[in-house]
Amino acid sequence: MVFGATVLALASALPEISSGIEAVRLGDHQLAMGDIFGGNAFQLCLFVVADLVAGETRIANNRSRDCVAGLTEALVLTVVYVGSVIVRPSRPHRLEPASILALLFYVVGIIGLIRIVG
Repeated sequence: MVFGATVLALASALPEISSGIEAVRLGDHQLAMGDIFGGNAFQLCLFVVADLVAGETRIANNRSRDCVAGLTEALVLTVVYVGSVIVRPSRPHRLEPASILALLFYVVGIIGLIRIVG
């Protein structure tokens, strides 16, 4: 679970990272946020397909502590990003508070997963 939440997440996010950086360079922040949410929606579609293919051993029925922790972390990070779209700071910052909060939640979530698994 920790490998999937770190290494595989980074590998699958490389297209979003590169296009997001270029969108920010162009000043198109809507494209960057759409890219993030589009990538997350695509991952959910893959989860549904994997659940349908699994048959009797449905992936969604796995309620182990590490799966619940990973899903909770994903939900919290999505809420932070949705909040960053709704609430915009009045002055632009180099690193916005929502980004700092998302990074903090991610690090805490990974540490929590390591403690649960290990």
